[in-house]
Formats: sequence, C-alpha cells, structure tokens
Amino acid sequence: MPKKRTSKKSQRPVKSYVDSARELAQFVPSLRKYRNRKTLKPSEKSAITRKEKLLKGVTNLFPLTKKQARKFRGKTFAPGIRAIRLRNVEPEDKVIIHNNGDITIKEGKNIWLYWPLDRETVRSRKGMKEAGTLAFEKKFPIEIAADLAKKAFDKLEVQGVSLWTNAGRSDEVVRDLEAFLRWVSEKWQAGRYIRVSQYTGEITSSDPGIWVQGIAILLENAEFVKRRRALQKKTKKRQAKRKK
Repeated sequence: MPKKRTSKKSQRPVKSYVDSARELAQFVPSLRKYRNRKTLKPSEKSAITRKEKLLKGVTNLFPLTKKQARKFRGKTFAPGIRAIRLRNVEPEDKVIIHNNGDITIKEGKNIWLYWPLDRETVRSRKGMKEAGTLAFEKKFPIEIAADLAKKAFDKLEVQGVSLWTNAGRSDEVVRDLEAFLRWVSEKWQAGRYIRVSQYTGEITSSDPGIWVQGIAILLENAEFVKRRRALQKKTKKRQAKRKK
C-alpha cells in the first residue's frame, strides 16, 4: 500500500515569538530579554509559549512597578506575572496604585478604595467582620486622602463594601455595616467561603485566603455630599427663621 502523505507542521516564525514577548513584557519582566532577538532556542520559545497560554483571554490586567510588586507579593495575577487583575474597571477609569498596597479607582464620579488585608484576616470570619466595621467607620489608612480628589477623607461617607478578589472587584456590593456582618456570618463558615459555580451550578468552597485580596470600598460621591450639605444648611436657616 502506498504511504499516506503527511504534511509537515508549519513552524512558527521567530518573529512571532519575539513580537509576543515584546507585547507581554509589560506584565512579564522575564520576557524583556527576548524583545529584540533574531534567534531563539527551543527552551526560550517554550518560555514565551507558557506565558502566552497563561495570559490568553485574560483582560483587565494592570502592570506593577518593581516597588509596587513588592507590596503586592502573593497578590499578583500569577507567579512571574508582575500585574494585578482589576475586573469591573473600564479603560476610561483612573487607576492609582499606591506603593503601600492600596488602590484608588475613580469611576466617573464614584471613588473606590481597594484596601488589602493580610492572609490571616481574610481567612478569619471574625477578622473579616472587623475589617468591615473599620471600613464603615473609616478607620483605614488616612494617607490615601490626598489621592481622593484632594478632598478631606472624613468628608466622604462609605456607601458600600464589596470583596476584592484575585480577579478584581466582586459584583456584590453590601450597602451597610449590619448587612455586611450578616453577609460574612452567612458565607464565611469555619474560614471558608461557600459559592455556587456559574458554569456547573455546583456548590463549592475554597479557602478565601487564596483568592480574596481584601475589600473594595465604595465612597459616597463627593459632589453629592456637597449638594446634600448645602441643602441641609438651607433647611437649617429656614427653620431658624421660622423660630424667630
């Protein structure tokens, strides 16, 4: 019997690998050395391919500086990837990554403060309750005030709290402290977060210390606060005149 003809698998050109390395270098510093290469060893091609597969289809990645990466140790997207993922953030939103590990996101007229928590706090139901209490009492780091539209921090009220996960901000926003404490009590069982898979519908659980980074705090709109206070002043003046 005649042998079947087998077509040779077309080899990927070196330029394709180099272009990919150049594109991904902002997130993967180890690929920078390949950006201007003319030739690549098989092992070097494999290194680029592994990072391509890891980042394929991943959106909302934000690169970190070397200094910032030290603050985000254990919270980056993956080992060797010097970036964090911020889901629910649009390209037009202003993202300020602070060297102390906090993140401020200006989303239109809204301001989100991403407040990182240590692993033990995240794993503990009690620790998460205390973190929520501190958020609603506005006792987290005050040095962020300068980046919150240059307004005094104590003039902004907490409007809601969400989870900051390794994929970004959760869709669920809790609007008051009592609801947050109830939410944590219901879902944090023995340090584990119970959830329903969006793909299979199965109930699963995972250690929050692995995938929860901290909490995302929605601060009240500063312009709304101004208008509300102006209205309150007018109301007080009217009441004072009526008393006279």
